[in-house]
Amino acid sequence: MKKKYREKALNEMFSELQNKDFDVRENVMFQLGLMLERSNQGEQLSVADDIYEENLTREMLRMRLDDNEQNQIIDKLSQVVVTQKDSRPTALWAFAKVKPQLGVIPLLALIQATGHQLNTEAAYQACDALKRWLESDDVEDALVSEQLKLQDPTKIIERWFKSSDDRLSRSADAVLDILEK
Repeated sequence: MKKKYREKALNEMFSELQNKDFDVRENVMFQLGLMLERSNQGEQLSVADDIYEENLTREMLRMRLDDNEQNQIIDKLSQVVVTQKDSRPTALWAFAKVKPQLGVIPLLALIQATGHQLNTEAAYQACDALKRWLESDDVEDALVSEQLKLQDPTKIIERWFKSSDDRLSRSADAVLDILEK
C-alpha cells in the first residue's frame, strides 16, 4: 500500500481515537492492536486469521506498519491513556503490540505519569507489556538500564503487587523479579 494511502488511513483512525463514543474509540484501538500485532509478529502468529479478517478492512489487512508509524501510534495511544480514563486498559493492550524497542521507554514514562491512576485491568496490561519487553532480546539492555534509573517504576509496581487481584499481583511480582536482577 502506498505511503499516502497508509497515512490517510492512519489519520482517520487517529481522529476516531478522539471520538466521544466509547465504543468507537475501543474498536479503533482494537484494530490498531491487531494491525501492530500483524506487523510485528505476523510470521509467529498461529492460524488465527479469522480474528484479523473479521475485524480489519482490506486496507488494514494489507498494511505493515513501519517504525515511524508505530511511533505515531505510541503517541496517540499515550494521549488516550492520559486523557480517557475509561479507555486506558484497551489503549495499553494495543500499546503492548508495538515493537519492544520502540515501546519500552514510552511505557515507563506512562507508568510514571499515570501509574497511580490506573485501574486493575489497565495496570495489568501495563505490567504485562513491561514484563514481556524486559524479557525480550529485542530491547537494548544498556538503554533500558539507563531509563530505569530515570523513570524507576518500582514503587508503582510494588503497589500493584499488593493488589487483591491475583493476576495483577502475579504480573507485578514477575516484573519486580526482573527489575531486581
